[in-house]
Amino acid sequence: ADYVAAQTAMQAVSAGGLGKFSAVDLRKQLAGKVASVQPIIGETDEGLTGIGSPKDIETLFQLIYLTFTAPRADPEAFKVLTSTSKSLMARQQALPGFAFAEALTSALTQNHLRARPLTADRIDEMKQTSVSPRRKPGSIFQRPESMDPGFRRGDTHGLTQSKSEAPA
Repeated sequence: ADYVAAQTAMQAVSAGGLGKFSAVDLRKQLAGKVASVQPIIGETDEGLTGIGSPKDIETLFQLIYLTFTAPRADPEAFKVLTSTSKSLMARQQALPGFAFAEALTSALTQNHLRARPLTADRIDEMKQTSVSPRRKPGSIFQRPESMDPGFRRGDTHGLTQSKSEAPA
């Protein structure tokens, strides 16, 4: 039941944004900067991939930090993500070769959970809670100041939002 949530967690995290910034607001804040970070969740590993110019390396590290400590669960973005995914999957299932490919994959993998294609019906198994960081009591991510002695609660780590850019 949690496999689909884990399989789609990267998209859910990316759709929500980071910290107080929605995905749209974050793109606005990063306009003109060469810095991006994406979470990766594979079958045997997880991590981040990113890119940044030497000029924007500080922003890159801020994004890495926020990706670990402040993924944003945005209910509206999650609804859009699931709706769009269902639509895409329904169109894919309507293709003539889909049934054949699904049957072949099922036969070759003995219908293993990890080999099943994502379908419109299985999108309902996505969970928004999968974007919340899992923190153990006393972990360093629960206490950000333990990682950064200069950390101030509420600090946006250089990603500031002017009053004219604040969402209404």
